[in-house]
Amino acid sequence: MQNNQSAQRPTFLSRILNDNNEYDFLGSTNVYILREELHIGLLPYGGRSVSYPNFNVEISGNDLEEAKLILNGLKNYPETNVTRLVCDVVNTLGNQLSYSGIIRHEIVESEHYSLSHIPDQSFYDLRYFFIQVVPKQQREVINKSFIFKEAKYIWTLTFPEKVCHWKDYRKILKGLAENTNITPPHVDPAGLAQSSIDFNFEAYNKETTKYIYKILNGIGGNQRESRPELVTEFYLVHRMLRLNLSKNLIREHIIDELNSLFLRLNLDAKIIISELPTSKSVEELISDIELGKKGLNEALSIINIY
Repeated sequence: MQNNQSAQRPTFLSRILNDNNEYDFLGSTNVYILREELHIGLLPYGGRSVSYPNFNVEISGNDLEEAKLILNGLKNYPETNVTRLVCDVVNTLGNQLSYSGIIRHEIVESEHYSLSHIPDQSFYDLRYFFIQVVPKQQREVINKSFIFKEAKYIWTLTFPEKVCHWKDYRKILKGLAENTNITPPHVDPAGLAQSSIDFNFEAYNKETTKYIYKILNGIGGNQRESRPELVTEFYLVHRMLRLNLSKNLIREHIIDELNSLFLRLNLDAKIIISELPTSKSVEELISDIELGKKGLNEALSIINIY
């Protein structure tokens, strides 16, 4: 990269001091389970897979070292091995995406390109430029109320549309938090042992489970539900496969966006993943079990990348 600029620092604040927590609903058990199921193991941890021993990652092109510098900036510790580096970055970005469906980084130009995470709070997309509203308690320190920067300096990563629009994903998280309590909101769990409540908890739990399946229908997954009273084994496995399809789409989307970022920064570098099930192959697998061409156990073994 040719750049005559002296070392620069990020423009946007990396931390917003604000008492208002936009994501209070993330404390919900069902929200936690969904987040975990969507991001854990997008790529094999440590870059190794027993089920797919020929799994491989490479970064092609002449700007390998520049690409590795950018990727290392997205995680907390340096890594020189390309396979482990890409696996760590994809899993890290997947984890961050699972909080709200969108993450942003400022592209900082100096001797080398680097990415600086931008908190979502008080940050607004005005199409051609972005604005960060500085909380009052931080204005005296930086002597600014607003921070502006052109859109070309912002890298935005969202959930892939094929899985769920990031705004719809937030609605799902909020819905899970508000409507899937173990006990109804108006019931005080502390008072259950001391009083008799005329309430049908079995019916309530059944309706809650039905709601979970409905709100997650586009994503898949069963929130670790395995009771045969409400659904068949085929239905449970089918939803697990659809969740795996969502994870594959997220993984492929993250890699595509990283490659687009390299291209945007005029770097000759491209991440290539091989010898793992793709979203297309999982779609075919789902079709095969629907047609009875493959058994449920065989289908589950194929999507296991560990």
